[in-house]
Amino acid sequence: MVSRKYTKDYRVEARLNKRGAVRDEAIYCGDYFRFSRPREDVRRSLRSLFSAELGIALSVIVPMCFPCAYCRQIYIVLPLVLSLLPIYLLFSALYRVKTAGQKVIREHRDKIANRFPAAALFQLITAGVVLVSSIVFLIIIDGLQAIDWIFSALSVLRAAVSVLIFLHRRDFAMEVAPEK
Repeated sequence: MVSRKYTKDYRVEARLNKRGAVRDEAIYCGDYFRFSRPREDVRRSLRSLFSAELGIALSVIVPMCFPCAYCRQIYIVLPLVLSLLPIYLLFSALYRVKTAGQKVIREHRDKIANRFPAAALFQLITAGVVLVSSIVFLIIIDGLQAIDWIFSALSVLRAAVSVLIFLHRRDFAMEVAPEK
């Protein structure tokens, strides 16, 4: 199913291609957007948030690769697997920021400025659920090994970094560019 959300931002013009055939081409005629903050601040935020998100991704993927008691608990593994979704959404928003030029079309603005705060909140919630699950795991399970303690400490670290990312959710806010 094709979304019609951005159809008003385009007009269709008939143009000749290299072979001389007439082709319909979509021309963007909507508003352009730019970052509200200076470009250097956006780059600095991009670098720091990318490295933080990379750390979170590693702290989610690495525990799932080890056969230990920590990862055999369904109440820990399900939130870990669910937390892969906000990781993907945040990485895709950060990629859009990286590839954004001086002027950004409305569709890309929505994928940056609207997706990033929602995904940061979703990541914070999943990190909190994993943290609570890890605390329950530490209380319930007897005979813990060192790796179980390490992965539980990673869940604390993941929750702290998720809070930092959530606090920076408005770093990529955009405003309408004055030029059309």
